Amino acid sequence: MAIRADTDDMIAFLNDLLALDPHFMNELVSRRIACSDAIGDHPTVQAMMIDGRPAAGFIGILSGYLGTFDDGPYKGYGPITALFNNSGDGKLTGFIRTECAVDVWDHGKDDDL
Repeated sequence: MAIRADTDDMIAFLNDLLALDPHFMNELVSRRIACSDAIGDHPTVQAMMIDGRPAAGFIGILSGYLGTFDDGPYKGYGPITALFNNSGDGKLTGFIRTECAVDVWDHGKDDDL
C-alpha cells in the first residue's frame, strides 16, 4: 500500500500533541497491547510478538492507516518513526518520517533516538 499524502500532516499533529502533553504521548506511544492474529497479520498494521502473542501500539495502528513502503530499504515499514531519548530516561522526543530516521542515526544524534 502506498504511503498516504497526509503523512506529514499526521506527523506534525503528533508533534503538536507531544508539545502539549509529553507524559501522555510517551505513555500512549510506549504501550503495546495484545491483539488477535487477524490484527497481527494485517498487511499494513505494524505489530510485534510479545510473549508469543501479537501485539500492536498506537503508532503501529496509525502506520496501518497511513500505509507501508512497498519496496526499498523500508519495505513493509510504516511511514512514522517515534524518536526516544537515548541518554537514560528513554522518553519520547518526537516523530519523523521513517525514511528520515537514518539521517538522525547516521549523524550520531543519540540524544534524539
